[in-house]
Amino acid sequence: MTNGHGRQLEKNRRRSQIPYFQNIPSQLVEQHIIRVNQSQTPPKKSMARKIELTSIFALPTYFFMSKKGSGTQVPLPSMQQSQGGMDTWTKLLEVEAALFVFSVESGSFENVEQDALLGLYAVGALPDPKSKKKQPQSYEYNLVVRNKNGELLLLQKINSDMHLYFVQTHSSIVWVTPLDGAALTMSATVKGLPGGQGGEPAFNLLRREFTIRLWETQNKLPFSRCEEADFIIQTLMTQQNVGKEKEKDDDDDSDFEGRDEELEKAKLNKKEIKQLQKRQYNLRRIYEEEKEEEKEKDDDDDDEEEEEEEEKKGGIRVSQIGASQAPKKKSKNDPNKLLIVGQRVPRSFVVKQSGQLDIFSTASGMDQAEGAYRRGGTGVLSAVSTVPVVKTLDDTPFTPSKALLYQGNRQLLLLNPDRRSVVSSFDVERGKVVEEWKTNNADAPIDSLTPSNKGAPQLDEQTFLGINKNQYFVMDPRIASAAGRGGSGSRSTAINPCIVDGKGQQYASSTRAFLTSGATTNAGQLAIGSAKGDIRLFDNSLQKRAKTLIPGFGDPIIGMDVSQDGLWIVATTPTYLLVLNTELPTSSEAQKIIGFDKSIPKDGRKAPVKLQLDYKDVIRLVGIVSFTPAKFNYDPQTLERTIVTSTGPFIITWNFRSVKLGKVSEYRIKRLTDTVIDGHFAGQGNVQSVVVAMENTTAIENISGKATEKKGK
Repeated sequence: MTNGHGRQLEKNRRRSQIPYFQNIPSQLVEQHIIRVNQSQTPPKKSMARKIELTSIFALPTYFFMSKKGSGTQVPLPSMQQSQGGMDTWTKLLEVEAALFVFSVESGSFENVEQDALLGLYAVGALPDPKSKKKQPQSYEYNLVVRNKNGELLLLQKINSDMHLYFVQTHSSIVWVTPLDGAALTMSATVKGLPGGQGGEPAFNLLRREFTIRLWETQNKLPFSRCEEADFIIQTLMTQQNVGKEKEKDDDDDSDFEGRDEELEKAKLNKKEIKQLQKRQYNLRRIYEEEKEEEKEKDDDDDDEEEEEEEEKKGGIRVSQIGASQAPKKKSKNDPNKLLIVGQRVPRSFVVKQSGQLDIFSTASGMDQAEGAYRRGGTGVLSAVSTVPVVKTLDDTPFTPSKALLYQGNRQLLLLNPDRRSVVSSFDVERGKVVEEWKTNNADAPIDSLTPSNKGAPQLDEQTFLGINKNQYFVMDPRIASAAGRGGSGSRSTAINPCIVDGKGQQYASSTRAFLTSGATTNAGQLAIGSAKGDIRLFDNSLQKRAKTLIPGFGDPIIGMDVSQDGLWIVATTPTYLLVLNTELPTSSEAQKIIGFDKSIPKDGRKAPVKLQLDYKDVIRLVGIVSFTPAKFNYDPQTLERTIVTSTGPFIITWNFRSVKLGKVSEYRIKRLTDTVIDGHFAGQGNVQSVVVAMENTTAIENISGKATEKKGK
């Protein structure tokens, strides 16, 4: 690189202050990391000079690695100093390994260093277990990889963003290193302990150490204080997301494509490689990345291709819109925030950031007599009406933070972020809030709502559940006073408490329950997740402590769903899903016994199944995974068949039958045109279509057939 090129680079770096090169020694930048692309083709006006990575992959602040034979690796003193220096770190374990990086050009892993040392280090000193004094501990751990000469190849913090995969068959680990707008996928094949030490296989030792340190990182507690240490180890060490998986069985879910199990031989097609190259080598703020896909044509240009009927009926605009299409009216200045989908009644509701409420119908895809989707039907999305802004009883506008269907889908229960102890009842037909109820204590907020049983929103059930970080409670509007209920028939602004005494559970603040969300079975049993990752199971009396406490792994649970019979739970964390079987060992086909009704003994717990994306898909997703709450499909007549969630612009579905057989990599991804806020199956009995609220549009998407991306091909 010439000095002129170096000056241009430094100018661009100072101007944009991109995180890639913050705290990096200037000589490292100039000599080893990047060069200016001297293409004879002049750059586009919309782009600054394109910078390409050559000899070193640069990750934010703390990751450096040279390609094989490209020169000397330079350690990062700035990073070492920021964390107290590596001389103050404590080595926990070190193994001999071969290091690989996933190449987007070849679509496979390429060797970086055949003879590497891979170590796990604690930042600072570990507490003395024999000391009774309180000792500080950072609970920060780093993955450090060096070559045989001791030169630093890789330095990365250990956390859940790594998306760790353990491949028992090859004694390998695969993980992701997020970039600012891209990602690198690394792999290490464990050879053994330094010096040929004997004992337990090095791969098992490494996997166990990773398991413990990940738990400590999330919980900020020493693993020795984990009461369920054996269960945690068993669960996290037996998750096999790649490698050994059963062959696909011949069930009626043939529309799901299996995955290629041999990661080393996985190839990507030319189109995918081109897309990945754009993402992986994108230096944000230095240049604007070329568009990955053509933008959708303007709505006016699509009019001739779409068959659309518009008419006004009773002052309400009704637009017939084909499947996988959204209403024509879009507003990028008022993004969607919430999605609520009716199951038996074909109505979907979308709350916008401004507080506007849009109501859609999917009636043409339903069997009106049965109130369920016809097999194979996808439905058609129709805009029914719009409420410009939701208001409280005293006409104060607000934007609901949470919503729950109520009273046979005729009402919506809404939570107001400005009045956290109040529930507003919104009448769908009248288009306004008609009643408001509150908790018995103004200091007891309501963070989320849960139906009293799984089918309650479709029925005339009166009660519902409220949850906050320290308690859950049962609410029944019938116990509110006549004034609060508007007994005279007039609209009353009185707000009265309606909590049912003797039901629910309150935890002391010192318990640190941190409850987040719940879900119920058909019989009214309740499962509640927490920010610590643990799950509590309650029987349908809702009068006692939890029957079963399933320990967490430290990652917050942001969503819960339960199968109708209570046998299965799907819990959502930001980066993975957990599927749990609640059946007790003493259960039988004749008499099912589940953890909601009787405590599951420690030695009878089944390890949860962990669902996460394959490393190739994490690359496709630009290294950012943030799941929305996962849901089972709902059909009162049959067992659950599918799990749906989303991240970014992708809808993801797992074949639940395959998951129960241990085939965790059998899922499908479909890319949409915008970031997905939430998605739910489009009515009971439907496993093929999902109502999707994206940031600026709402649509019904077909998740089966040729429209989806095939995996592992």
